[in-house]
Amino acid sequence: MLLNLALNLVFLTLWLAFVTLGAGAVYSSTALTHVGGYFGILAATFAAYTSFAIVMNSISLACCRWGRA
Repeated sequence: MLLNLALNLVFLTLWLAFVTLGAGAVYSSTALTHVGGYFGILAATFAAYTSFAIVMNSISLACCRWGRA
């Protein structure tokens, strides 16, 4: 459940990053480009957390559960 939410957040923030970066390029707006960059950093953070959680859950250590599998 939590990993599905994390994966959905990755794709949502990645989509927002692409949309705002594209709008920044079309309208030559540095503000939109910066916002798109921040969304990209947020997407990378969510992706790192999700991949770490998937790897830790696949190890199957009883003492270390990172979200529900």
